Amino acid sequence: MTLAEARQEEPLPLQVLVYGAEKKGVIAPGRELTSRNYTLHFEPFDTARRFDEFDGVIVFQGTFERVTHSTTWMGEGLDRHEYEKDELDKRIREVKLLYDGGGFACFLLCEPFLDCDTSRDLRATDLVKYFLLVDNLYRRNFATRVAHVTPVLSDFKRFLDRFGAASSWFETVGWKPRPIATVGRHLVGMVIGQRLFCVPSQLPEAKPGKIHEPDPNTKEFFELLVDGLVVVGRKLAVELPVWVDAYEFDREHDALGQKAVLLEEVSKLGAEIDAFKRFKWILIYDGDDLVDAVRYVLETGFGFAVEAAEEFREDLKILGEDGKPLVFAEVKGTTRGVKREHVNQADSHRERAGLVPTFPSILIMNTSIKNARSLEEKDEPVAAEQIEHAKRHNVLILRTLDLLKLLALHKRGTVTRGEVQRLLSTGSGWLKVTDRGWELLAS
Repeated sequence: MTLAEARQEEPLPLQVLVYGAEKKGVIAPGRELTSRNYTLHFEPFDTARRFDEFDGVIVFQGTFERVTHSTTWMGEGLDRHEYEKDELDKRIREVKLLYDGGGFACFLLCEPFLDCDTSRDLRATDLVKYFLLVDNLYRRNFATRVAHVTPVLSDFKRFLDRFGAASSWFETVGWKPRPIATVGRHLVGMVIGQRLFCVPSQLPEAKPGKIHEPDPNTKEFFELLVDGLVVVGRKLAVELPVWVDAYEFDREHDALGQKAVLLEEVSKLGAEIDAFKRFKWILIYDGDDLVDAVRYVLETGFGFAVEAAEEFREDLKILGEDGKPLVFAEVKGTTRGVKREHVNQADSHRERAGLVPTFPSILIMNTSIKNARSLEEKDEPVAAEQIEHAKRHNVLILRTLDLLKLLALHKRGTVTRGEVQRLLSTGSGWLKVTDRGWELLAS
Protein backbone atom coordinates (compact mmCIF):
# COMPACT_ATOMS: atom_id res chain seq x y z
CA MET A 1 0.00 0.00 0.00
CA THR A 2 1.36 3.40 -0.97
CA LEU A 3 1.39 6.38 1.40
CA ALA A 4 -1.22 8.07 -0.79
CA GLU A 5 -3.50 5.01 -0.53
CA ALA A 6 -3.02 4.88 3.25
CA ARG A 7 -3.97 8.54 3.54
CA GLN A 8 -7.11 7.89 1.50
CA GLU A 9 -8.20 5.27 4.06
CA GLU A 10 -7.81 7.67 6.99
CA PRO A 11 -11.23 8.75 8.32
CA LEU A 12 -12.33 12.24 7.48
CA PRO A 13 -12.25 14.83 10.31
CA LEU A 14 -15.50 14.86 12.29
CA GLN A 15 -17.65 17.97 12.11
CA VAL A 16 -18.83 18.65 15.66
CA LEU A 17 -21.25 21.38 16.80
CA VAL A 18 -20.81 23.07 20.19
CA TYR A 19 -24.26 24.45 20.85
CA GLY A 20 -25.35 27.43 22.92
CA ALA A 21 -22.19 27.81 25.01
CA GLU A 22 -23.09 31.41 25.85
CA LYS A 23 -26.15 30.17 27.77
CA LYS A 24 -23.79 28.70 30.36
CA GLY A 25 -21.37 31.60 30.49
CA VAL A 26 -18.79 29.93 28.25
CA ILE A 27 -17.19 32.17 25.62
CA ALA A 28 -16.01 30.27 22.55
CA PRO A 29 -12.26 30.53 21.74
CA GLY A 30 -13.21 31.24 18.13
CA ARG A 31 -15.84 30.51 15.51
CA GLU A 32 -14.11 27.21 14.72
CA LEU A 33 -11.46 25.02 16.31
CA THR A 34 -9.72 22.66 13.91
CA SER A 35 -7.44 19.66 14.32
CA ARG A 36 -6.48 16.63 12.25
CA ASN A 37 -9.41 14.57 13.60
CA TYR A 38 -12.20 17.13 13.92
CA THR A 39 -13.47 20.64 13.40
CA LEU A 40 -15.49 22.21 16.19
CA HIS A 41 -18.17 24.68 15.13
CA PHE A 42 -19.36 27.08 17.86
CA GLU A 43 -22.92 28.22 17.25
CA PRO A 44 -25.23 30.29 19.51
CA PHE A 45 -28.49 29.05 21.02
CA ASP A 46 -30.61 30.68 18.29
CA THR A 47 -28.54 29.36 15.37
CA ALA A 48 -30.42 28.28 12.27
CA ARG A 49 -28.05 25.36 11.77
CA ARG A 50 -29.43 21.92 12.57
CA PHE A 51 -27.87 19.26 14.77
CA ASP A 52 -28.21 16.62 12.07
CA GLU A 53 -25.98 18.66 9.72
CA PHE A 54 -23.02 17.53 11.84
CA ASP A 55 -21.35 14.28 12.89
CA GLY A 56 -21.88 15.13 16.53
CA VAL A 57 -23.15 17.78 18.91
CA ILE A 58 -21.98 18.96 22.33
CA VAL A 59 -24.76 20.31 24.56
CA PHE A 60 -24.49 21.79 28.04
CA GLN A 61 -26.84 20.65 30.78
CA GLY A 62 -29.47 23.30 31.55
CA THR A 63 -29.15 25.08 28.19
CA PHE A 64 -32.92 25.20 27.66
CA GLU A 65 -33.86 26.20 31.23
CA ARG A 66 -33.86 29.40 33.26
CA VAL A 67 -33.92 28.99 37.03
CA THR A 68 -33.91 32.04 39.27
CA HIS A 69 -33.57 32.04 43.03
CA SER A 70 -35.18 34.61 45.31
CA THR A 71 -35.83 35.07 49.00
CA THR A 72 -39.03 36.12 50.69
CA TRP A 73 -39.23 38.39 53.71
CA MET A 74 -39.51 35.22 55.79
CA GLY A 75 -36.23 33.91 54.41
CA GLU A 76 -37.67 31.04 52.36
CA GLY A 77 -35.73 30.19 49.20
CA LEU A 78 -37.94 29.97 46.12
CA ASP A 79 -37.18 28.74 42.60
CA ARG A 80 -38.72 30.16 39.46
CA HIS A 81 -38.43 27.83 36.50
CA GLU A 82 -38.95 28.60 32.81
CA TYR A 83 -37.83 26.74 29.71
CA GLU A 84 -37.68 27.16 25.94
CA LYS A 85 -40.23 24.53 24.91
CA ASP A 86 -40.42 25.37 21.20
CA GLU A 87 -36.65 25.31 20.75
CA LEU A 88 -36.38 22.17 22.88
CA ASP A 89 -38.96 20.25 20.85
CA LYS A 90 -37.16 21.18 17.63
CA ARG A 91 -33.75 20.08 18.94
CA ILE A 92 -35.18 16.79 20.26
CA ARG A 93 -36.20 15.89 16.72
CA GLU A 94 -32.80 16.92 15.39
CA VAL A 95 -30.96 14.71 17.89
CA LYS A 96 -33.03 11.73 16.77
CA LEU A 97 -32.20 12.50 13.13
CA LEU A 98 -28.53 12.86 14.15
CA TYR A 99 -28.65 9.38 15.70
CA ASP A 100 -30.33 7.95 12.60
CA GLY A 101 -27.44 9.28 10.54
CA GLY A 102 -24.85 7.61 12.78
CA GLY A 103 -23.93 10.76 14.72
CA PHE A 104 -23.39 11.21 18.45
CA ALA A 105 -24.41 13.61 21.22
CA CYS A 106 -22.22 14.61 24.15
CA PHE A 107 -23.96 16.03 27.21
CA LEU A 108 -21.79 18.05 29.57
CA LEU A 109 -23.12 17.45 33.09
CA CYS A 110 -22.31 20.67 34.89
CA GLU A 111 -25.06 21.24 37.50
CA PRO A 112 -27.57 19.37 39.69
CA PHE A 113 -30.74 18.02 38.11
CA LEU A 114 -33.91 19.98 38.88
CA ASP A 115 -36.61 17.39 38.24
CA CYS A 116 -39.53 18.93 40.13
CA ASP A 117 -40.62 21.99 42.04
CA THR A 118 -43.56 22.39 44.38
CA SER A 119 -46.16 21.99 41.65
CA ARG A 120 -44.66 20.64 38.42
CA ASP A 121 -42.86 17.68 36.91
CA LEU A 122 -39.65 19.09 35.37
CA ARG A 123 -37.97 15.84 34.31
CA ALA A 124 -38.10 16.65 30.57
CA THR A 125 -37.63 20.43 30.42
CA ASP A 126 -34.05 20.30 29.12
CA LEU A 127 -32.45 18.35 26.27
CA VAL A 128 -30.12 16.50 28.64
CA LYS A 129 -32.95 15.57 31.01
CA TYR A 130 -35.19 14.44 28.12
CA PHE A 131 -32.67 11.99 26.70
CA LEU A 132 -31.79 10.67 30.16
CA LEU A 133 -35.40 9.65 30.82
CA VAL A 134 -34.35 6.06 30.22
CA ASP A 135 -36.11 3.04 31.72
CA ASN A 136 -34.43 1.89 34.93
CA LEU A 137 -32.03 4.85 34.99
CA TYR A 138 -32.35 7.04 38.06
CA ARG A 139 -30.51 10.30 38.66
CA ARG A 140 -29.51 11.68 42.03
CA ASN A 141 -27.82 14.88 43.17
CA PHE A 142 -24.86 15.23 45.49
CA ALA A 143 -25.31 17.66 48.38
CA THR A 144 -22.61 19.80 46.80
CA ARG A 145 -20.41 19.56 43.72
CA VAL A 146 -17.61 16.99 44.00
CA ALA A 147 -14.40 18.58 42.74
CA HIS A 148 -12.63 15.39 41.69
CA VAL A 149 -13.87 12.35 39.80
CA THR A 150 -12.14 9.05 39.07
CA PRO A 151 -11.66 8.35 35.34
CA VAL A 152 -12.75 4.86 34.28
CA LEU A 153 -12.49 5.18 30.51
CA SER A 154 -8.83 6.00 29.95
CA ASP A 155 -9.47 7.99 26.77
CA PHE A 156 -11.18 10.69 28.88
CA LYS A 157 -8.55 10.69 31.64
CA ARG A 158 -6.69 13.81 30.48
CA PHE A 159 -9.94 15.77 30.29
CA LEU A 160 -11.33 14.50 33.61
CA ASP A 161 -8.07 15.04 35.50
CA ARG A 162 -8.12 18.67 34.43
CA PHE A 163 -11.84 19.54 34.25
CA GLY A 164 -13.81 16.66 35.78
CA ALA A 165 -16.32 17.49 38.55
CA ALA A 166 -19.69 15.99 39.47
CA SER A 167 -22.94 17.48 40.78
CA SER A 168 -25.02 14.33 40.22
CA TRP A 169 -24.77 10.56 39.94
CA PHE A 170 -26.74 7.72 38.35
CA GLU A 171 -28.22 4.42 39.42
CA THR A 172 -29.26 1.71 36.95
CA VAL A 173 -31.34 -1.41 37.47
CA GLY A 174 -30.93 -4.47 35.25
CA TRP A 175 -28.40 -2.99 32.84
CA LYS A 176 -25.05 -1.24 32.88
CA PRO A 177 -23.89 1.63 30.68
CA ARG A 178 -20.22 1.91 29.86
CA PRO A 179 -18.74 3.99 32.72
CA ILE A 180 -16.69 7.10 31.98
CA ALA A 181 -16.13 8.29 35.56
CA THR A 182 -17.10 7.52 39.14
CA VAL A 183 -17.10 9.15 42.56
CA GLY A 184 -16.55 6.34 45.01
CA ARG A 185 -19.12 3.71 44.02
CA HIS A 186 -21.35 6.27 42.31
CA LEU A 187 -21.52 6.42 38.52
CA VAL A 188 -21.16 10.06 37.41
CA GLY A 189 -20.26 9.77 33.71
CA MET A 190 -21.23 7.16 31.12
CA VAL A 191 -21.74 6.11 27.52
CA ILE A 192 -25.25 4.89 26.67
CA GLY A 193 -25.24 2.74 23.57
CA GLN A 194 -22.92 4.09 20.89
CA ARG A 195 -24.43 7.53 20.44
CA LEU A 196 -24.79 9.22 23.83
CA PHE A 197 -21.91 10.46 26.01
CA CYS A 198 -22.50 11.97 29.46
CA VAL A 199 -19.38 13.69 30.79
CA PRO A 200 -19.23 15.36 34.23
CA SER A 201 -17.32 18.63 34.21
CA GLN A 202 -16.76 22.08 35.63
CA LEU A 203 -17.14 24.62 32.85
CA PRO A 204 -14.51 27.21 31.90
CA GLU A 205 -16.81 30.18 32.41
CA ALA A 206 -15.85 33.70 31.39
CA LYS A 207 -14.12 35.70 34.10
CA PRO A 208 -16.21 38.34 35.92
CA GLY A 209 -15.70 41.72 34.29
CA LYS A 210 -14.33 40.12 31.14
CA ILE A 211 -17.50 38.81 29.60
CA HIS A 212 -16.22 39.18 26.06
CA GLU A 213 -13.08 37.16 26.70
CA PRO A 214 -12.97 33.36 27.03
CA ASP A 215 -11.43 31.67 30.02
CA PRO A 216 -7.77 30.89 29.18
CA ASN A 217 -8.57 27.20 29.68
CA THR A 218 -11.51 27.10 27.23
CA LYS A 219 -9.49 25.97 24.21
CA GLU A 220 -7.82 23.18 26.19
CA PHE A 221 -11.22 22.18 27.64
CA PHE A 222 -12.73 21.48 24.23
CA GLU A 223 -9.58 19.94 22.73
CA LEU A 224 -9.20 17.38 25.52
CA LEU A 225 -12.93 16.63 25.51
CA VAL A 226 -13.23 16.04 21.78
CA ASP A 227 -9.96 14.06 21.65
CA GLY A 228 -11.62 11.58 24.00
CA LEU A 229 -14.93 11.63 22.13
CA VAL A 230 -13.30 10.90 18.77
CA VAL A 231 -11.23 7.97 20.03
CA VAL A 232 -14.03 6.32 22.00
CA GLY A 233 -16.61 6.97 19.30
CA ARG A 234 -14.49 5.30 16.63
CA LYS A 235 -13.84 2.30 18.88
CA LEU A 236 -17.56 1.84 19.48
CA ALA A 237 -18.30 2.17 15.77
CA VAL A 238 -16.38 -1.04 15.03
CA GLU A 239 -19.30 -3.49 14.88
CA LEU A 240 -19.75 -6.93 13.39
CA PRO A 241 -21.68 -6.91 10.11
CA VAL A 242 -25.22 -8.23 10.41
CA TRP A 243 -24.46 -11.33 8.31
CA VAL A 244 -21.54 -12.26 10.59
CA ASP A 245 -23.48 -11.75 13.81
CA ALA A 246 -26.24 -14.00 12.45
CA TYR A 247 -24.12 -17.00 13.45
CA GLU A 248 -24.80 -17.90 17.08
CA PHE A 249 -23.08 -20.29 19.45
CA ASP A 250 -25.41 -22.58 21.38
CA ARG A 251 -24.58 -20.92 24.69
CA GLU A 252 -24.89 -17.49 23.05
CA HIS A 253 -28.40 -18.39 21.88
CA ASP A 254 -29.37 -19.51 25.39
CA ALA A 255 -27.85 -16.39 26.94
CA LEU A 256 -29.77 -14.14 24.55
CA GLY A 257 -33.00 -15.90 25.47
CA GLN A 258 -32.32 -15.52 29.18
CA LYS A 259 -31.43 -11.87 28.63
CA ALA A 260 -34.76 -11.23 26.87
CA VAL A 261 -36.67 -12.81 29.77
CA LEU A 262 -34.72 -10.82 32.35
CA LEU A 263 -35.14 -7.57 30.43
CA GLU A 264 -38.89 -8.13 30.29
CA GLU A 265 -38.95 -8.72 34.04
CA VAL A 266 -36.78 -5.64 34.66
CA SER A 267 -39.14 -3.60 32.48
CA LYS A 268 -42.11 -4.75 34.56
CA LEU A 269 -40.27 -3.91 37.78
CA GLY A 270 -39.32 -0.53 36.37
CA ALA A 271 -42.95 0.24 35.59
CA GLU A 272 -43.92 -0.80 39.13
CA ILE A 273 -41.22 1.42 40.63
CA ASP A 274 -42.34 4.34 38.47
CA ALA A 275 -45.92 3.86 39.71
CA PHE A 276 -44.76 3.99 43.33
CA LYS A 277 -42.78 7.15 42.59
CA ARG A 278 -45.85 8.71 41.01
CA PHE A 279 -47.85 8.02 44.20
CA LYS A 280 -45.37 10.24 46.06
CA TRP A 281 -46.20 13.24 43.87
CA ILE A 282 -49.02 14.03 46.33
CA LEU A 283 -46.32 15.19 48.77
CA ILE A 284 -44.98 17.94 46.50
CA TYR A 285 -47.74 19.14 44.17
CA ASP A 286 -50.27 21.95 44.49
CA GLY A 287 -53.30 23.14 42.52
CA ASP A 288 -54.63 21.06 39.62
CA ASP A 289 -51.52 18.87 39.60
CA LEU A 290 -52.20 17.92 43.22
CA VAL A 291 -55.82 17.03 42.41
CA ASP A 292 -54.65 14.80 39.54
CA ALA A 293 -52.03 13.17 41.78
CA VAL A 294 -54.58 12.45 44.53
CA ARG A 295 -57.00 11.03 41.99
CA TYR A 296 -54.23 8.73 40.71
CA VAL A 297 -53.64 7.43 44.24
CA LEU A 298 -57.34 6.81 44.82
CA GLU A 299 -57.89 5.12 41.46
CA THR A 300 -54.62 3.29 40.80
CA GLY A 301 -53.48 2.80 44.37
CA PHE A 302 -56.71 1.83 46.11
CA GLY A 303 -58.80 0.87 43.08
CA PHE A 304 -61.64 3.32 43.76
CA ALA A 305 -63.82 4.76 41.03
CA VAL A 306 -63.50 8.55 41.16
CA GLU A 307 -65.59 11.29 39.60
CA ALA A 308 -64.01 14.71 39.06
CA ALA A 309 -66.01 17.89 38.57
CA GLU A 310 -64.97 19.79 35.44
CA GLU A 311 -66.13 23.13 36.82
CA PHE A 312 -64.72 22.77 40.35
CA ARG A 313 -61.32 21.12 39.93
CA GLU A 314 -60.67 20.67 43.66
CA ASP A 315 -63.79 18.52 44.15
CA LEU A 316 -63.61 14.71 43.83
CA LYS A 317 -66.21 12.04 44.56
CA ILE A 318 -65.41 8.44 45.44
CA LEU A 319 -68.08 6.23 43.87
CA GLY A 320 -69.54 2.96 45.05
CA GLU A 321 -70.04 -0.17 42.97
CA ASP A 322 -73.42 1.18 41.90
CA GLY A 323 -71.81 4.31 40.52
CA LYS A 324 -73.31 6.57 43.17
CA PRO A 325 -71.19 8.93 45.32
CA LEU A 326 -69.99 7.50 48.65
CA VAL A 327 -67.49 10.14 49.79
CA PHE A 328 -66.96 13.80 48.83
CA ALA A 329 -63.32 14.91 48.75
CA GLU A 330 -61.87 18.42 48.80
CA VAL A 331 -58.16 18.63 47.77
CA LYS A 332 -55.98 21.56 48.85
CA GLY A 333 -52.30 22.48 49.04
CA THR A 334 -50.70 24.90 51.50
CA THR A 335 -47.27 26.06 52.55
CA ARG A 336 -48.42 25.87 56.18
CA GLY A 337 -50.73 23.54 58.10
CA VAL A 338 -54.46 22.88 58.08
CA LYS A 339 -56.45 26.05 58.86
CA ARG A 340 -60.04 26.71 59.86
CA GLU A 341 -60.90 28.15 56.44
CA HIS A 342 -59.86 24.88 54.76
CA VAL A 343 -62.42 22.95 56.80
CA ASN A 344 -65.03 25.62 56.08
CA GLN A 345 -64.36 25.33 52.34
CA ALA A 346 -64.75 21.56 52.43
CA ASP A 347 -68.09 22.01 54.20
CA SER A 348 -69.36 24.72 51.83
CA HIS A 349 -68.16 22.90 48.72
CA ARG A 350 -70.03 19.80 49.84
CA GLU A 351 -73.18 21.94 49.95
CA ARG A 352 -72.30 23.44 46.56
CA ALA A 353 -72.16 19.91 45.18
CA GLY A 354 -75.75 19.40 46.27
CA LEU A 355 -74.94 17.08 49.16
CA VAL A 356 -76.45 17.14 52.65
CA PRO A 357 -74.28 18.18 55.67
CA THR A 358 -74.22 14.58 56.92
CA PHE A 359 -72.75 13.24 53.65
CA PRO A 360 -69.23 11.86 54.25
CA SER A 361 -66.65 14.53 53.40
CA ILE A 362 -62.86 14.34 53.51
CA LEU A 363 -60.37 17.19 53.32
CA ILE A 364 -57.10 16.04 51.73
CA MET A 365 -54.38 18.59 52.49
CA ASN A 366 -50.83 18.70 51.18
CA THR A 367 -49.27 20.66 54.02
CA SER A 368 -45.88 22.38 54.37
CA ILE A 369 -45.26 22.28 50.63
CA LYS A 370 -42.34 24.71 50.64
CA ASN A 371 -41.31 24.53 54.28
CA ALA A 372 -40.59 20.81 54.60
CA ARG A 373 -37.08 19.61 53.80
CA SER A 374 -37.55 16.08 55.16
CA LEU A 375 -40.29 13.59 55.96
CA GLU A 376 -39.95 14.54 59.60
CA GLU A 377 -40.66 18.20 58.82
CA LYS A 378 -43.50 17.13 56.53
CA ASP A 379 -45.14 15.22 59.38
CA GLU A 380 -46.56 18.33 61.06
CA PRO A 381 -49.61 17.35 63.18
CA VAL A 382 -53.02 18.91 62.69
CA ALA A 383 -53.83 21.41 65.46
CA ALA A 384 -56.40 20.30 68.05
CA GLU A 385 -58.72 23.24 67.35
CA GLN A 386 -58.88 22.32 63.64
CA ILE A 387 -59.63 18.69 64.50
CA GLU A 388 -62.52 19.78 66.75
CA HIS A 389 -63.77 22.16 64.06
CA ALA A 390 -63.70 19.36 61.47
CA LYS A 391 -65.52 17.05 63.88
CA ARG A 392 -68.32 19.59 64.35
CA HIS A 393 -68.75 19.96 60.57
CA ASN A 394 -68.58 16.22 59.83
CA VAL A 395 -65.32 16.56 57.86
CA LEU A 396 -62.44 14.06 57.99
CA ILE A 397 -58.97 15.57 57.58
CA LEU A 398 -56.18 13.62 55.89
CA ARG A 399 -52.82 15.09 55.10
CA THR A 400 -51.38 13.72 51.88
CA LEU A 401 -48.74 12.05 54.06
CA ASP A 402 -51.57 10.22 55.86
CA LEU A 403 -53.06 9.16 52.52
CA LEU A 404 -49.67 7.89 51.31
CA LYS A 405 -49.10 5.89 54.51
CA LEU A 406 -52.62 4.49 54.30
CA LEU A 407 -51.80 3.34 50.77
CA ALA A 408 -48.61 1.70 52.08
CA LEU A 409 -50.67 -0.21 54.67
CA HIS A 410 -53.09 -1.26 51.93
CA LYS A 411 -50.27 -2.48 49.67
CA ARG A 412 -48.82 -4.39 52.63
CA GLY A 413 -52.15 -6.11 53.21
CA THR A 414 -52.69 -4.53 56.62
CA VAL A 415 -55.94 -2.85 55.55
CA THR A 416 -58.36 -3.84 52.79
CA ARG A 417 -59.98 -1.49 50.31
CA GLY A 418 -63.30 -2.08 52.04
CA GLU A 419 -61.80 -1.02 55.37
CA VAL A 420 -60.30 2.09 53.76
CA GLN A 421 -63.71 2.92 52.31
CA ARG A 422 -65.28 2.51 55.74
CA LEU A 423 -62.65 4.77 57.35
CA LEU A 424 -63.21 7.50 54.77
CA SER A 425 -66.99 7.32 54.84
CA THR A 426 -67.70 7.08 58.57
CA GLY A 427 -65.06 9.17 60.33
CA SER A 428 -64.64 12.85 61.14
CA GLY A 429 -61.82 14.79 62.80
CA TRP A 430 -58.32 13.72 61.78
CA LEU A 431 -57.33 10.31 60.42
CA LYS A 432 -53.74 10.12 61.64
CA VAL A 433 -51.83 7.35 59.88
CA THR A 434 -48.43 5.93 60.79
CA ASP A 435 -46.31 3.18 59.26
CA ARG A 436 -47.93 0.70 61.65
CA GLY A 437 -51.59 1.72 61.71
CA TRP A 438 -54.07 4.54 62.09
CA GLU A 439 -55.90 6.51 64.72
CA LEU A 440 -59.07 8.57 64.40
CA LEU A 441 -58.65 11.73 66.49
CA ALA A 442 -61.61 13.85 67.47
CA SER A 443 -59.62 16.54 69.32
